Amino acid sequence: MKKLHSYIQIFSFALPIAGFGVASLFVKPGGVSQEEKRALAPLPAYSSHSLWSGNFTDSLEMYYADNFPGRDPLIRFSFAMKAWRGMKSEEIAFYTPKAKTPAPGAKPGQQPLTDTGDAASMNGEVNKGVFISEGRAMQIFGGSVKMGNLFAESANKFAEAMPAHVNLYCMIAPTAGEYYIRGKHRKMYRSETENIANIHSGLSVRIRPVDAVGKLREHSNEYLFFNTDHHWTARGAYYAYAATCEKMGITPTPLESMPAGVIRNFLGSLYWLTRDPNLEKNKDSVMYYQVPGNLKAICYTAKSPGKPMAASLLAKMASGSNAYSVFLGGDYPLMKIDNPGASPRRLLIIKNSYGNPFSVFFVSHFEKTFVVDYRYYEGGVKKLVEEEGITDIVIAYGSFSANTPWHIRRLTHIIKPGKAATPTPAAPAAPAPRDTAGKP
Repeated sequence: MKKLHSYIQIFSFALPIAGFGVASLFVKPGGVSQEEKRALAPLPAYSSHSLWSGNFTDSLEMYYADNFPGRDPLIRFSFAMKAWRGMKSEEIAFYTPKAKTPAPGAKPGQQPLTDTGDAASMNGEVNKGVFISEGRAMQIFGGSVKMGNLFAESANKFAEAMPAHVNLYCMIAPTAGEYYIRGKHRKMYRSETENIANIHSGLSVRIRPVDAVGKLREHSNEYLFFNTDHHWTARGAYYAYAATCEKMGITPTPLESMPAGVIRNFLGSLYWLTRDPNLEKNKDSVMYYQVPGNLKAICYTAKSPGKPMAASLLAKMASGSNAYSVFLGGDYPLMKIDNPGASPRRLLIIKNSYGNPFSVFFVSHFEKTFVVDYRYYEGGVKKLVEEEGITDIVIAYGSFSANTPWHIRRLTHIIKPGKAATPTPAAPAAPAPRDTAGKP
């Protein structure tokens, strides 16, 4: 009986390991982890040099760490176990950004996302974590007067470089926390309203500030921001567009007059960052609106900046965690949208991913609309403005990026043609979705 028990213990331990090892031989190598939103390590190519240098064994170790049976379900289980730890007195959670010592009751987290859509160090003063309450995730804003002043200085330098006839506007978009973090939790949150007002006060007379904060506050009971993502919804972007139109002397297209579509069951960036179960229960819907006009769009990629590609204003086939890419089909250094028969004015919008749904609404008002993503564009904005006869420029930043040094510097960097862009946080693991016509 003693030997039998020993054999049982040995086989109970060895068989699962052996079975797991055999199953791993049938796992398709590489690919993308949907749970971690990153590319998995590929199977390394063997060579005697890589073997003796140690690169092959290191790469092989990374490959097996990334490619094993049931990887994504095991990751989900791991996050679920973390969520079950401890006791909860109320349905809130606070995820700290790589904090060495989490606050009492806080869950260990990762670096919060910037409003660029990228998970990486913000290199600034706004890195304060993610707050979750009632199934809604909100980043904790920590911007400062100092950072706001630096942004205003950069905007003024940008304005000085533009031709005198060009009308300039500055729209700083707030985030969900400004409206929905309330009560005793408000003390951990700096005011975006005050920060943006300070930026506006520092702008030169050439730049007309847009009060997007106030316009959104008038509609704060509507679905303006996603529950699980750091971006705003198309409805939130619409009200910022309407506020900008008021400054431009343009009548905004009524939201109700535009045909709408919806992509359901969207889990966004802040869910994937925290994997909070309350967010998973509160999935988002991504609404989009078809603006009027005889529109034709082209885009330029970072890899082929001189080669235009046919593009779509709305990539309606977007789905899953990429659903936000329905707006403009994702992020491109430069997009150009023609609308023959519209006003002869020509618009340039300078934005990051927060500005994608915002940009969509403007194209019906202008003969030509140019959309520059300042994170990737290296063609030189001044040259673009002069060559294309731009009449209006909207600088569209989110409050987080307007308080982050790298993003602030990019506004003046893009004035003149430059070299390869300073690397931004890692690009999305999956390519931008394409519509049924095969356009990005």
